[in-house]
Amino acid sequence: MLHFKPYTGAFGGKLRVSPDILPPGSVAITECWIDDERYGDFDATGLLVNLPKVDRQLRVKVKIAPTTWLS
Repeated sequence: MLHFKPYTGAFGGKLRVSPDILPPGSVAITECWIDDERYGDFDATGLLVNLPKVDRQLRVKVKIAPTTWLS
């Protein structure tokens, strides 16, 4: 589980959650929560969360899994 606390305007509305240490394409987002509520507006293989337009800091959690587990 990865945790973030972005302000929505800081990333142009898109939060990239790719761990730098892992090779590209090796993991995907399986679940996402914003402020402890399930959130579905994300690109699983692109590892991007499309942030809602609000004027406050968000609490974002993403669950990732190896892509080999998803096939």
